[in-house]
Amino acid sequence: MRKISFFILVTVLLLTVCSCSSSSPTTYTVEVKGETLTIDTENKTISDGTYLYEYDISGYDLTITYPNGTIYSWTTDRYGNGSGGWDSDYDPYRYVPFSTLQAALEEQEYNHTPPKNIFPILLLLGLGIFVEAAPRAAWYLEYGWRFKDAEPSDLALGLNRFCGVILLVVAVVMMFS
Repeated sequence: MRKISFFILVTVLLLTVCSCSSSSPTTYTVEVKGETLTIDTENKTISDGTYLYEYDISGYDLTITYPNGTIYSWTTDRYGNGSGGWDSDYDPYRYVPFSTLQAALEEQEYNHTPPKNIFPILLLLGLGIFVEAAPRAAWYLEYGWRFKDAEPSDLALGLNRFCGVILLVVAVVMMFS
């Protein structure tokens, strides 16, 4: 039983280390409406290979600054209805249309997973490891302090180990979902 518990503990720790090492890229390429665009989320730029467009997303507002200084602004309300327009000097034949740039940014939003909230995962991992590795101490913290000279039964220790494994499984599922 100890060997199985040790194996499970080592496996969970290895999965935790492996899952924490990957990070989402700040630059990636998408293909939208026949255009191949490179999006740099750190510098907030979009490149079509020839020109560099700057973008800013603030709440429901999207602003794209074209290479010649032209600005296109788009505002979407909470119901999904939007409106926008150019400020000046827009050349529809020279640059990538706004709708294509907007679609590329929307694809970024839907295709890249947001960062996970690491605190609940670490909490479940910590609790699972503690309950799995030290079921007697977990039983004492849960029930034993209430009674004088009490000892846990084998069933109580087995259930604590089982609950520890369940907590570890839930933590691993949360890491990869």
